[in-house]
Amino acid sequence: MRAFLHLALTVAAFARLMSDHAFSAPRKAPAPRSLSMEAVNNAEWRGKSGSSSTALLIKLQILLDRTHASPGQIDATRGENTRKAVAA
Repeated sequence: MRAFLHLALTVAAFARLMSDHAFSAPRKAPAPRSLSMEAVNNAEWRGKSGSSSTALLIKLQILLDRTHASPGQIDATRGENTRKAVAA
């Protein structure tokens, strides 16, 4: 139940971010960076600044994939499939 609540809050935060302006223009894939498992696991929503970290996007996509709301390729980008998964 706790994991579901965490997922619901994460998705709700991203839904708010995405509804504003995140998908107004296509984005290029970010340059590959080295991420640790701890960085992804500890990633948290930090408010409504409009920016999101690579670790947080990966965490969102993984959590969506685990609930069978496929975000497409787990690539830390806010693409069409991720937007549709959050909306679902």
